[in-house]
Amino acid sequence: MFLWLAAAFAAPPKLNDVNQQIIVWGDPFLRWDQRFYVETELHPVAPLRIPAFRNTELRLTAVQVRAVLACSRLARQGKHQLEVRCRIEDIGLQGRPHPKDKLERHARVLPEVDATLTGIEIELQVTDKGRVFSVGLDGFETTTLRTRQREEVLRQIAWRLIAPFDLKLPEPIRPWSQWTTNKTALFAWPTKDATRGGIEVVHTMSPYDGHLVVQTVGRSTIEDGGVTIEMLGGDEQSEFRDLGQLRFNLQLDGVTVIDPTTGILSDRVYTVQGAATSSSGAAIAARKHSQTGRIRMLGAGDRPDVGPSVLRTAESWQPLGIDGP
Repeated sequence: MFLWLAAAFAAPPKLNDVNQQIIVWGDPFLRWDQRFYVETELHPVAPLRIPAFRNTELRLTAVQVRAVLACSRLARQGKHQLEVRCRIEDIGLQGRPHPKDKLERHARVLPEVDATLTGIEIELQVTDKGRVFSVGLDGFETTTLRTRQREEVLRQIAWRLIAPFDLKLPEPIRPWSQWTTNKTALFAWPTKDATRGGIEVVHTMSPYDGHLVVQTVGRSTIEDGGVTIEMLGGDEQSEFRDLGQLRFNLQLDGVTVIDPTTGILSDRVYTVQGAATSSSGAAIAARKHSQTGRIRMLGAGDRPDVGPSVLRTAESWQPLGIDGP
């Protein structure tokens, strides 16, 4: 992955030996007055549960989301923060259901999610240093437990679309830079019981082919005691098993392209891979976690095809292929 950058990073110079001029962008929030194409594929440790409007619940062992976002600034929140709205112009979801979820019975759930999210606005708070936090959905009425559960699942889907925009930049910004952070939205975990530790993310910025390119590598540990899975078998043999305290090691790799004249993030690709440690409950069930994705800035007339919102069998599932910006 990201082979196109091999030449750029084959023999990086020492930062002390290169021109260290400072880059100043007049408007650090300009990136949020843009349209973007976003795609992501998630393989969670435990199935993602999506309540239908009525009577049933869909469990996904893998999900792909493709969306077109039109983002705009709403209001300043102090000197360094801004409220942003990103309208979902179009969205397509493809899911691989749990083996016991029948395609015929659950086929309506993803089109329901599509219809609910199309046209809705994602509310978020951002900083002038590139951080993103406080993601919510506008216009939901959560009057019952089911609607609250449904809103939380949809908010998690929205968060997966917004997470790759979270990229803290150094201060000051120089063409050749290296900096570290102890947070990244790309290490978000799908359960509320998880605790994070040992997060270390290293970013290296270099000029390449008229752009600023940021290479990101990171690692983290996740501990979670709230994961329960259904062990498959016949109807009489199925059982739910609490995996106990599990521990995962996560690895992040990514490449970001930034316009050097405006600071706009024009392209980013990333992958997060997670494997259970030998002492974790998840190792017994050979559980893994992965997420791959991309964001790409669009022109005013661009209308990419996000595809249909459908369920796919294991045989018809096509992994998301991302080669690089």
